[in-house]
Amino acid sequence: MSITMSELAKLAGVTRPAVSAVLNNSSGSRVSSEKRARILKLAQETGYVPNLAARQLKGISDRLVGLLT
Repeated sequence: MSITMSELAKLAGVTRPAVSAVLNNSSGSRVSSEKRARILKLAQETGYVPNLAARQLKGISDRLVGLLT
């Protein structure tokens, strides 16, 4: 079973929006370099993989195109 973003935030001792900003490489985020490094290290150690179904529910495009013939 994969780890969720909320679980990753608890492990890192930060908020879920902070984890989201780091993983999405948000340029406007105010996450310190220390926290950023800790989040990225934990994401790699735990094997965090974004949930594509959750991204689609939020309305974020995955650039998938369907073709009917």
